[in-house]
Amino acid sequence: MDGGTEMSEHGDTLLTTRDERQELIEPLLTPISTPIQGEMADESLASSVSTAFSGSSGHDDGSPDLVFISADKVSFHTHYARVCNASSNNFNFLLPNSPEALTETGVFQLAEEAAVLNVIFHCIYKLPFEIYDPALSTLLSVVVALQKYGLSLQQYLIIGTPLYQQMSLKTASSPIDVYTVAASNDLFDLASVASSYLLSYPVDELSDEVSITMGPVYLRRLFSLHTQRLKALRALMASPPVEHPSTPACGEVEKKRLPRSWSLFCTSIAFYATPDMSSVKLRSVLETLGELMLCDVCKQSLLDRVQELVVQWSAIPMTILRDPLGYRAGT
Repeated sequence: MDGGTEMSEHGDTLLTTRDERQELIEPLLTPISTPIQGEMADESLASSVSTAFSGSSGHDDGSPDLVFISADKVSFHTHYARVCNASSNNFNFLLPNSPEALTETGVFQLAEEAAVLNVIFHCIYKLPFEIYDPALSTLLSVVVALQKYGLSLQQYLIIGTPLYQQMSLKTASSPIDVYTVAASNDLFDLASVASSYLLSYPVDELSDEVSITMGPVYLRRLFSLHTQRLKALRALMASPPVEHPSTPACGEVEKKRLPRSWSLFCTSIAFYATPDMSSVKLRSVLETLGELMLCDVCKQSLLDRVQELVVQWSAIPMTILRDPLGYRAGT
């Protein structure tokens, strides 16, 4: 055989030159995150077409001139102008600076799954996507992909956007992940939503990796949320129920029972309290003091103070503040 090839004993051609072997295996080594077949991919690689972004979706004037194929082989038909105008890096440097550089409809293979790309293109086209009910894990992957493709989180993940709404609704399933992502990108409003679900989270057990990803500012805000709520609770409980004037049934000695019992109860509560203590639980614990009171006036004084305390405790912020010094008892 010419060119250094040989025949096997079965009559098959053996590739013995380095160039021939390289030509055979090179497509297998091409990273999926970059376009294949040079700059362009083959649309036949797709096994299905996105219903929201098909060739006839009609989201913009003119026919789609860009096709993106997801890792799970779903094609998305989009418009060069729309995608490039939204991206600060030509969609992770996949697209040329002008549509004229595309000889035909551009077809590009991407590394993301269809569920992720579906949300991304809905964001770019400013379309709602709640009908798809994406999982939180998908939305977190969307945040990573938005940055990869040069799409501003300050535009697509702020209050009022579909992505913000969906992430807020699903934050409860993994608030620490949402908080970490929001913190690392200085998305205060989303971080604030997530922090309300972290009142019972053991912040002292945060890993170094997560703490570093959050950054010092948001890590401090989360710790302050916990410590300042407990500090505020202790300050609120420091004021006992008001003593009533002495009566024949409840004199100077008897009426001291209420403030002493209050002090003991509150000391115990302060020791075991957690930042997520509910107003209902606080009320139920303190109102049991009434069982120790023989005086009806003392009992009413207790109920009045518990009601006041519950209202004050409800007013203590349950989310992070931009300024952690903003946690003040009774404000």
